[in-house]
Amino acid sequence: VTAILLGTTIGHTKTMDKNNEINKYDYVKKKIKDDEDLKILPYTLKYTEKDSKGNKKLIVENFQTGGYGHKILKGEIAPKEGYTKAYWEGVFEKDFELALNGARNIIPEENLDPKAFGVLVEMVYQMGETNVKGFKNTIKHLKNGEYSKAADQLLYNFDANGDIKGWTNWHKQTPNRANEAAKLLSSL
Repeated sequence: VTAILLGTTIGHTKTMDKNNEINKYDYVKKKIKDDEDLKILPYTLKYTEKDSKGNKKLIVENFQTGGYGHKILKGEIAPKEGYTKAYWEGVFEKDFELALNGARNIIPEENLDPKAFGVLVEMVYQMGETNVKGFKNTIKHLKNGEYSKAADQLLYNFDANGDIKGWTNWHKQTPNRANEAAKLLSSL
């Protein structure tokens, strides 16, 4: 999200498709793909997480992931031709469309700065619409155009007095992504 935006219009790369239309989501797609890093063969995600006391805990997901961070759902069948880059590209486009529509369900696209909307799409892609809706204060600040306050809410949990209680789970699990998103929102 904090990459240099050369040749962009309001944060989205200008590219001409076969119909000479601008695909304003190319930058967001590239950012998601870069963050997810294509994995042809499905795998079980394992990572360490620090609790509030700083103790490390090993987390092992109970599902497999493949492609560009695609959660393989129960009942999803492997392709007959096997897992290929082409297969995962098709899955990515479907997953991106779900994320785009999920972000629109949270906040209509026209109500946000395009860069802020791109952050929202990335979050929904990674965490799902339901989990992103749990960022109630972030959403409230985004709707009000208070992007710096929204950025803080991506990183920190606050108590009733407004004091920081600790990191959000998203920040603990993927700190680089959360920091990049917060940095971009703070710049708006």
